[in-house]
Amino acid sequence: MPMSLSHLPTDSGERWLILSHAFNMDGRAASQTITDKLPHLRSLGVEPVIVSSVLGDQDEVFEHHQVWPIGGAGLRFDLRHVIRRYLGTGLIYKLCVLLLTIFLSPLILFEKILFGLDSQASWAVSAYLYSLYLIKKRGIKVVYSTGGAYSAHLAGYWLKRTLGVRWIAEIHDPMVSPEGGIRTTSDRRTKFLAVLEARICSDADVAWWFTEGALKSAQARHPNAQAKMLCLLPGAEPPEVPAAYQGCHVYGEICIFAHFGTLTDTRSLKHFLMAFALWQGQYPKSAAQCEIHIYGSALDQASQRYIASQNLSKFIRCHGRLEFSSELGLTGRQQVSIRMRQADCLLLTHGDTAECAEYIPSKFYEYLWARRPQLAMVQQNPQLVRLAAEQGFYVAPATDVNAITLEIDKVFSDWQERRLGVRRTITPIGVKACTTQIVELVKQ
Repeated sequence: MPMSLSHLPTDSGERWLILSHAFNMDGRAASQTITDKLPHLRSLGVEPVIVSSVLGDQDEVFEHHQVWPIGGAGLRFDLRHVIRRYLGTGLIYKLCVLLLTIFLSPLILFEKILFGLDSQASWAVSAYLYSLYLIKKRGIKVVYSTGGAYSAHLAGYWLKRTLGVRWIAEIHDPMVSPEGGIRTTSDRRTKFLAVLEARICSDADVAWWFTEGALKSAQARHPNAQAKMLCLLPGAEPPEVPAAYQGCHVYGEICIFAHFGTLTDTRSLKHFLMAFALWQGQYPKSAAQCEIHIYGSALDQASQRYIASQNLSKFIRCHGRLEFSSELGLTGRQQVSIRMRQADCLLLTHGDTAECAEYIPSKFYEYLWARRPQLAMVQQNPQLVRLAAEQGFYVAPATDVNAITLEIDKVFSDWQERRLGVRRTITPIGVKACTTQIVELVKQ
């Protein structure tokens, strides 16, 4: 059953239904991309009505309905988050998850054999059915589906076909790999996503991607698309940081490189660490004055292996994910923003796969608000190179160890001379411009 607010907003603007699986999840990029837009939507005369999964917190400002998935895999995934929210990650949590997995295993197996899709896919069914009720009850004329989970777009497509409402779609990550699509793979999930992308391009009124590369590829795959297709930079809102921390960077005795966000074997720190090891060999005294801080994620396995093989652990400080602190009275997002401001140089890892040509890490936009220099390691993405260069950042190809080594040396030299971040004024990219464009497109 859906969980909804006990009160409804008093604003009388045009209502839009927002379909977002990962809504109000502290620190999640897929959540922040839409939650940052909501105040701007309201200021532009749009009243959001949100349908999401149960993974995030219940919103206290906007009308928010949370629905459960109907599939076994989805129920297990969502219940794990809910149980962890109330019980933590101790022994009781592990026991509950084990019992839950045993209980739901027949449904999970059946779902996997029959469909072979992601665990959140069945949420689309629940979101669609509940949205039918909401659209009629609340007089909604526009459906806005937003990623990262593709299930939001699937529900949006069904609503468009069923009710004929205006449908706008925001695609966070490319749905079809640049290396190949529906004709080159037998994977059911990949085929499904290729078909869903085609439905977005043919049935949505407006669809937008976050990079020029992703838009160009989608246009090439769908030259006869009926949807208005464009690229909109998502940007990020300024974090709510207490005044005492607004300008909290202080040069210390250690030059701190800091990475925030998820690390995987395809978005790894390995090449940066290889460059750092090379630089350390050349300038051991300089390297002794540096530390590499990791927030939000454990080190990826490739980085762990390299650190162990090169004895780099003395330079590494792993802080994990920052959650709400009752002692400080700060959310995880606020603490992250403060740590960003305190770092000497922020590390932007892009990855080393073909998808990087169509992807810009959301951390790039968050980093801008910290107004600290970035060392951007970019994989074949001219747009990201251009954006980073315009801000005066340090830029190197993602897998070019020698080039990254040169940039590390530049960072350290600027740190020594206390001139980090003064090459050029850093200009954050906000959310209002993107939101205004979306509203204008719908009005047209």
